[in-house]
Amino acid sequence: MENANNTAYDLVVSFSGLYGTMPEEHAFVHGCEFGQLWQRMTSGSEAEIEGTFHSANRVVIERACVSQGWSAEFEDAKDDDGKSYDEWLFVKLKKVKSASHNPHGLRVVASERWGS
Repeated sequence: MENANNTAYDLVVSFSGLYGTMPEEHAFVHGCEFGQLWQRMTSGSEAEIEGTFHSANRVVIERACVSQGWSAEFEDAKDDDGKSYDEWLFVKLKKVKSASHNPHGLRVVASERWGS
């Protein structure tokens, strides 16, 4: 899709660079999960968010919290018998301040961990 200034915008459907060695279909699911959380964080309609999320999303959730002024608490997700599951985290987010934006725009930093 193009806007009036003839600048092209594309929907990003590949999350493999963000999620390292994860298969593309899993990375897509984690990216969609985070996208839904991001929408809730930036809508301005919620001051607290709780939920269970894939542990692979912890780093992006932490970064989003810094960017958007949220605090985050992470706990291992457990079943009724108290058994922990490594692939899941229970997350509590609270809005603590207004969003902070980089005055220089988006800065992309590559990492060996992310397969740069």
